[in-house]
Amino acid sequence: MKNNLTPKEIVTLLDKHVVGQSDAKEAIAVAVRNRYRRMNAPKSIQKEIMPNNLLLIGPTGVGKTELVNRLVNILNAPLLKVEATKFTEVGYVGRDVESIGRDLVEKSYQLLKKQSLETAKSEAHGKMIKRIIDILLPGTNDHDHCDLRKEYKEKIESGEIDEQEIEVSLTKQSTTGFEIMSPPGMEEMTEQIQGLFQSLNSSKTEKKKISIKEAKIALVEDECSKSLDEETLKAEALKLAENEGIVFIDEIDKVVKSSSSNADVSREGVQRDLLPLIEGTIINTKYGPLKTDYILFIASGAFMETSPSDLISELQGRLPVQVHLNKLELQDIKSILVTPEFSIIKQYQSLMETDKVNLSFEKDGLSAIAETAYNANENLENIGARRLNNIMESLLRNILFDAPYKGKKTIVIDRKYVEIRLKHLNIKDNWKDWVI
Repeated sequence: MKNNLTPKEIVTLLDKHVVGQSDAKEAIAVAVRNRYRRMNAPKSIQKEIMPNNLLLIGPTGVGKTELVNRLVNILNAPLLKVEATKFTEVGYVGRDVESIGRDLVEKSYQLLKKQSLETAKSEAHGKMIKRIIDILLPGTNDHDHCDLRKEYKEKIESGEIDEQEIEVSLTKQSTTGFEIMSPPGMEEMTEQIQGLFQSLNSSKTEKKKISIKEAKIALVEDECSKSLDEETLKAEALKLAENEGIVFIDEIDKVVKSSSSNADVSREGVQRDLLPLIEGTIINTKYGPLKTDYILFIASGAFMETSPSDLISELQGRLPVQVHLNKLELQDIKSILVTPEFSIIKQYQSLMETDKVNLSFEKDGLSAIAETAYNANENLENIGARRLNNIMESLLRNILFDAPYKGKKTIVIDRKYVEIRLKHLNIKDNWKDWVI
């Protein structure tokens, strides 16, 4: 895990994808770095250092979710994203909240399993070659046949004999044929029952007649699966989730009491169910008991009709770092168009390049696009940077439809082009065209 990045390094990486919002970036960077600091602190004090959970506050489309999405790629850590509204349904409160912990461990396990398989592939490749040669040239695994085996190794690696069919023995992938559903707290028993069914075929092999090309893939996967130590992997997954796991709870403002809602009791119940999870509890998972004390929780919400102070006081205390994200101004929208590493302009340019169309955006054209987005947000509902998706599609729809053309083509997008293409979308008069 890339958990030794300094706060400045994390912010620099986030800057590549998210414009502005320096306070939020710094708060997230510090919270992430503090986990690394805790794990390297003296063991006598480690258990006393709790994570500083965050509450990101700001209107939609300003970068709250995007910051967390990019954090996943930067840290390569187990991160679970959930929506608070998922836990408002009657009959699911409690069980769904505990599923956060179970799902986080599952993500941790899959992440470690993927890394273990990648590590094992290099060694598995050599074993795959040997197994294919043994099938093609039985009884030649001695010094006298070294040159012949070397010759066939080169043929296998070059793909010269890929179409030749061979019979291979593969470990049989056992399945129960059905899924066992379990009530909360009985995941370990369910895992034992499923394990019992799976063990019936765990040591069996099956023979298949396939081409050498297919055998290369199948045998590498077979060797990789043999190298996995499931018990060690499960223990490491639990440890990783407990110490480096991140849970992002989006739209937490939707479970806050509102004067216009009749579901206040249900909403407050969701908050109270989240409270022990964030404060620190033990959740039984199929990989073992998970302690949530040191998991980093990042909650976010627009709080347009409510306020963070409307959260129950205990939950406010468990989200001590509250960061306000700024509303996007005109200059921010201009920057969002071109500054991020994979900005929306670069995305459309890459799309059209596949049809040999070069989209050339002039500075005044970019300004016109940004101004249109900003004015739409000011006159209609403010959806932040998401407004650009609507505008760019309307602006380029005819090009996207007409392409490909005969031969290569360059299309210049300047202010005049933008005004002509979008003039029928009068923001104030034809507001229905802008509703998303």
